[in-house]
Amino acid sequence: MGQEISKSYTPPPLTLRDCLVDGQIDLTRYRLYARRVYDNEYTDEIISQKKRQRYELESKKRKVIRSVKRHHIEVRKKDGSMRKLTFEDSTWYNLYINSAQDSDRK
Repeated sequence: MGQEISKSYTPPPLTLRDCLVDGQIDLTRYRLYARRVYDNEYTDEIISQKKRQRYELESKKRKVIRSVKRHHIEVRKKDGSMRKLTFEDSTWYNLYINSAQDSDRK
């Protein structure tokens, strides 16, 4: 009785048609085929779950929000009150835009 179960089949059935013997389904070959299909589906499901988990972790990393709000840099006016720093306060602006040209080159 149990001798057919332990019998090895070379090659193992890859399709349902390979399970047919003389027009009828051989149960032992079908069991091998069903086990192989189930194992493939199970491993595919595990792999897709791992990919989904990896994607969720990566997406969480991208959504990091700053815990400290950015504040504008402020400077004092000549009268002592505070104002927002602008590009006109930069060294570049004072050296190249605000100052007069010393040479006749254009």
